[in-house]
Amino acid sequence: MRKEWESSVLIDAPMERVFNLVADVNQHASWDRFTNRVELTKPGGADGSGAEWKVWEQLGLFSLKT
Repeated sequence: MRKEWESSVLIDAPMERVFNLVADVNQHASWDRFTNRVELTKPGGADGSGAEWKVWEQLGLFSLKT
């Protein structure tokens, strides 16, 4: 099932410090607790443009208390 979404977040740090980490989709699982796995499905150009990814995420919408 293909889903698309858009979101934004304010990060209190200089752009140079966070851009490469956020732009590298392969690294999302290392800093995004909801990303379980990332797979490149279509390589892009030399600058990465046009690349497509398949991302497995676990949404943390609910919390069950035991």
